[in-house]
Amino acid sequence: MRYHQTCDGVRRRDMLKAGMLTAGGLTLSNYLQMAHAGQLQTGRADRAIFIELPGGPSHLDTFDLKPDAPDEFRGSFKPIATNVPGIQISEHLPKLANCADKFAILRGVSHTLAAHRLGREYVNTGSKPIPALEYPSYGAVVSKELSNNSDIPSLVAVPRAGQGPGFLGIRYAPLETNSQPSFGNPFSVRGISLANGIGIDEVERRQELLRKLDRRFASLEKNDQLLEGLDQFC
Repeated sequence: MRYHQTCDGVRRRDMLKAGMLTAGGLTLSNYLQMAHAGQLQTGRADRAIFIELPGGPSHLDTFDLKPDAPDEFRGSFKPIATNVPGIQISEHLPKLANCADKFAILRGVSHTLAAHRLGREYVNTGSKPIPALEYPSYGAVVSKELSNNSDIPSLVAVPRAGQGPGFLGIRYAPLETNSQPSFGNPFSVRGISLANGIGIDEVERRQELLRKLDRRFASLEKNDQLLEGLDQFC
């Protein structure tokens, strides 16, 4: 069997095949071995956007209207068909309905943690929180595992990150804008905005200062995680 991995992620059909074969011995270890052997088609995406919505409409009003359920359980809006046969979503999401083949709907996500903050950390890391260890966010893990241009941050959070780098350290922390774009208004980030105009001479002067600082603290950077993290965004 050949599995397909695209920029949209693992296809739902392939995931079902993997689930069916798990009982017959296909495990994560087997899957990774297949990937190493080149039996998986690699994806083309080299960027990802993780959107965290701390609040919003209920699933009964969006992706899981339960139209055949009794009145006390089903949503109040009408379901509409998507471009995937058998999948319906809210009448107020027509554009999403036209591209339902590009995303997966998870209808059974839950946890038993007795705090919203812990549940949020669970979602942002994929690991159940424990008191003795802070797990890194997905972006921090990707920053560590994938090579990137050292001149630009590999992870940016707008306006702030829901989860930090955890035990990976500040080197893999996101660049936080601490502000968010507003429609019709220029968006700038403190410290890197060029809105006021910066000449070539000023840019070269700053780069020369950075090179001097790099040389001065080169020996410390090898042993100091804080300086490594600062260097990534300076």
